[in-house]
This record gives sequence, structure tokens and C-alpha cells, in this order.
Amino acid sequence: MKGERFINVMRRLVRKPYQKCLRILRHSFGNYVNANRFAHKCKKALDGEKIDICISHDVFALKAGLEIKRAHRAMLVADLVEIPFVKRRSGQYFRDTPAIGAFVQDRQHHRAIQKADTVISIGKSMAHFIETSLSVTVIPIRNCHEVFDLATCTSVQDLIGIGPETKTLCYVNSLGDGYGLENTILALQYLPMHIHLVCIGTFTSAAFEAKIIGLIEALNLQNRIHFLPTRGQKEFISLISTADVGLLLLDTKIENMRLALPNRFFDFLTADLPIIASEIEEVVDYIDKYEIGFIVERRDPQSLANIIEDSLESIAYDKMKSNILKTRENFVWVQEIKTLENLVNETKQSHKCVCILANKIIVQNMRIIKMAKLFSGMGHKVIVLSLGEPAKELQELVPDCKFIEIPRK
Repeated sequence: MKGERFINVMRRLVRKPYQKCLRILRHSFGNYVNANRFAHKCKKALDGEKIDICISHDVFALKAGLEIKRAHRAMLVADLVEIPFVKRRSGQYFRDTPAIGAFVQDRQHHRAIQKADTVISIGKSMAHFIETSLSVTVIPIRNCHEVFDLATCTSVQDLIGIGPETKTLCYVNSLGDGYGLENTILALQYLPMHIHLVCIGTFTSAAFEAKIIGLIEALNLQNRIHFLPTRGQKEFISLISTADVGLLLLDTKIENMRLALPNRFFDFLTADLPIIASEIEEVVDYIDKYEIGFIVERRDPQSLANIIEDSLESIAYDKMKSNILKTRENFVWVQEIKTLENLVNETKQSHKCVCILANKIIVQNMRIIKMAKLFSGMGHKVIVLSLGEPAKELQELVPDCKFIEIPRK
């Protein structure tokens, strides 16, 4: 018995550092290995095709883009929707990645970016940052919406069962750390009872969901905070257009968020919603220039509550709504695609095969779909490779496009 007890103790002593070592290795090289695996599968899936242009969406797909560039002598376009530095991004994975892992992944990303023929990004702030950091030329192509009419739909107030005299704040994002949800809930306690919060999104973890539900119950705000599931793009835009104010409160202490030009900014513009935003560089510039919202400079809940009340004041609110109607013509996809059209026309072939690499399951990633529609409309064959099968309604938007699912395992 003593011998068995000794062996069990020794096993536990060995197992703990062994498991810690595996965890460090997984966070250090996991994404590196996954990117290489994705690259191999993409290259294999394109067997028999001749690719002329390859667009890699985000840094994860860049390794695959390089492989396709070499194999097909294609023009590689690196589409950077997030900055290519692991430790300057949000999310538990990036926080847990050790320094050696961040170095390995950053090195892979930076080499691929510098070997790309063209680098594009989602906005001027991020483009300038990448240019300065990596000494490459970056073209900003904003993820503006296509022009479409808002469909008639049930209002937010009717959907959640509140009267028309109430005011609704619209929070649309991942329900997780870094997106301002907790601070918004704390601010709600300082606001009049007729102001409600509507959240559309998915919780990033069960732990964060439990934390938020506990906070709501502690502040007794159950009747003023409403959670709705995500939905298709047109239905989603139509729904939020019946709210009163859009909230865009990213944690700008995270560099990737400070430099972003979020999709939600364009969602709110299309839905004719005045915007309350944190100090996101490019969003601040647009709000100041066009007077379409308010900027939150202080992070405490009371200050946020004061700004929300100011935004709902009738004279200020009517002015912002009027300015948005005048401003929207400056934020449409048709203006942004001219740069992409010129990039495609640089190649010699009259009919080209365009390959778009998606780094995730395409559910509502309209940037990828809009690019596919553009190239398909120009008479080019378009192939989209993504992790998982795209949503059916997105495939219907580009019927001439070929979607290939890349399995995760």
C-alpha cells in the first residue's frame, strides 16, 4: 500500500508540470499549426483549378494564401480586418498565449503580409498602423453596406412587449469582455425607468453569461434588459432601425479595438440610428465630422448614463437623425469597390478565377459575400473556401459562386 501511495503521489507531481507544459505549447504553437493545416487543406481542395487572384481574409488564412500564390502564380491580396499582433488583440486565447507563442504567430503573419502583392484593411486608422509597423503599403477599404431598402418588420418594442413611449438602447455585438456590456448595464441603473436595453448577440462564454445575469439580478433590472438572438442581415437591420440609439462601446485600451472600424458602425448608419461610441479613432472622426452621435470619454457608468440622456433629448436627437440621412451617401459599398475592381483589372486575363479564403464559418460576414458578388458580377469565376458550410441565405446571395467547406479536423 505504501508503494502504491508513493507511485500515485509521484504521478500527480509529474502530471501537473507536464499538463502545464502541454498548455503552454498549445497556446504557443496551436494557431501556427492550425494555419498550416488550413493552408494544406485549401491547396488540396483547389486541385484542378487555376487561380488568378487569391484574397486571404484575416491573418489566419494568410499562410494558405501564400501557398496558393506559389502554386498558381496568383496575385495575393491580404485583407486585414484585425491588426496582425497577437498580444494587442482581445479574447481569452490571445491573453493566454505566452510570449514565445505570440512571437511565432506574429512572425508568420508579418512575413506573409510582406510577401502579399496588395494589402487592404478595413479603415484608415488600422491601415496607417500596419503601414508604420510593417513598412508595407495598405489600402483602406471600408466595410460599408450595400444600399438596400429596410423591410417592414415587427418593432423592437412590440417584439419584447414594451410600450411605444419607451426608449430603447441597442447593443449589438459579442456578449463578452471588451465590448462594454457590463458598463452599459451599470449605467442603466442611473437612467429613467422608460429607457430599456436590447442586446442582440451571443455570449462568448458560460462564465461571462452567469456574471451578467447575476449583475442584472443584483441591480433588479430584469424587466429593462432584453436579449434577442442574431438574425439574417436585412431582417437584423430592419429590426434595429426601430430602436432609438446604437451603442458601440469597445474597450479602446485594447489596440485592435481602438484602431477598428466596426461593422456595427455601418449597421447603425444604415438603420438610421444615432451612435454612442467609445474613443475608437476613426469612429470618433466620423461622429465629430458629421455630428451623428456622442463620444464617451470617461468610462464610469454615471458619465455614460448622462451621455445617453443627452442623446435622447429631442432637439439633439432630431438633429442627429437628420445628419445621418445626409451622411449615409458617404458610406456605401459602391464607392469602396472601385479600388477592388482596379486591383482585379491589373491582371492580364479577361476572365479570372478569384479565390477567397475565409478564416471562419461564414454566417454574417458580409464583407466576404460582397467581394464574391463583385467579382461574380464582373464575369469572373469565384471560389470561397471557409471553415464550415456558409449559411444557406448567403449562398443564395451569390448563386454563381462555388463554396467549398474546409473541415476543421
